[in-house]
Amino acid sequence: MKHVGYLTGRFPRPSDTFIQNEVLGLRELGWTVSTYSIQRPTEIVSSQQSILHDSTFYIFEKLKSTASLKAATTAIKSPTRLAKTSKLAAKCARRAGALKGSAYMAEALILAEQLLADGVEHLHCHFADSSCTVGMLAAKLAGIPYSFTIHGPGIFFEPQKWSLDTKAAEAAFVVCISNFCVSQLRIFTNREDWDKFSIVHCGVDTNVNVSESDSSEILFVGRLEELKGPHDLIHAFNFMLEGDPSLSSTLRFVGDGPARAALESQVEELGLRDSVYFEGYAPPDTVSEFLQNTAVFCLPSYAEGVPVSLMEAMVHGVPVISTRVGGISELIVDGESGLLISPGDTTQLAEALETLLGDPALRSKMGAAGIEKVSTEFSSAGQIESLVNLFQETLV
Repeated sequence: MKHVGYLTGRFPRPSDTFIQNEVLGLRELGWTVSTYSIQRPTEIVSSQQSILHDSTFYIFEKLKSTASLKAATTAIKSPTRLAKTSKLAAKCARRAGALKGSAYMAEALILAEQLLADGVEHLHCHFADSSCTVGMLAAKLAGIPYSFTIHGPGIFFEPQKWSLDTKAAEAAFVVCISNFCVSQLRIFTNREDWDKFSIVHCGVDTNVNVSESDSSEILFVGRLEELKGPHDLIHAFNFMLEGDPSLSSTLRFVGDGPARAALESQVEELGLRDSVYFEGYAPPDTVSEFLQNTAVFCLPSYAEGVPVSLMEAMVHGVPVISTRVGGISELIVDGESGLLISPGDTTQLAEALETLLGDPALRSKMGAAGIEKVSTEFSSAGQIESLVNLFQETLV
């Protein structure tokens, strides 16, 4: 089997369990996978993440030592390769900001030295932002191929800044998580690179306990930020309760982020303290327990790729409500495996919540359809197999 490296900006983050599962899945198949990260994560929420954290190489910390940078530069034996990579770094820096070029190059030198020391034959980057820039440069310095998984939606807000055209041109292949992702990437890249784009979904473990809850709880799992629409969910929840005071429904947020304080204030202002709960980040096992004991899962985002949290809810047999944005419609068939609403429409959202909470038979039907959809098209095992095929084609 071959040796691949995985790079992200912060690894392992609580919200990126799909990357962790990918790494572990490849290892179970016999692949050697070394993990690299620009910086350490700020929070670890499971023993699995702790183990991955302890075995990951953290690049930024090595930059504190001038001796480390000099040693890394010396490790690159090819002056021509060094010059070409410096030119590529300068090209990316002109788009990202004048001070970025030297930083990208320094981090890439540190990473390249470690890749060579570890014997990595291919570097794969998750997310196409600054860490991918470092990965592209490091792979070029080390003389190995590189690839990346592009998620969206944020990366498509500033495609020139992140040099998506250059990254695609330099890559051996590009993994896109959805058809929507492919369409967006084609806008900002050259046609001759389009054949490199392959759809490999983020996958989830399909061997889970299915929810059989008769509760009336609504669950949100995700980063607490405006992009995810949590304020809309609280407004819709309050509107629903005002319309039917007899309802005893609760709303639970699992996750954390910059909007948490404002959301907690919103709950206080609406007098919902006894009905809305904030759990913070939770390990996967705890999230699974929440999913087994909820009635409806809701993610009313303004922009998305294909949210893993929706997949996890669906494979647990929980009916879902989300918005018609990004690649969500590739996962949820409206009226069959969930309900789709217009983003920002809190009236529609309240009506969707009322519909599912008031119809146990519909919830059961949609839950079963969700399990079938995710098990067939979004299982971790199936997606890792597709990824292995791409690696093998590169490492012949």
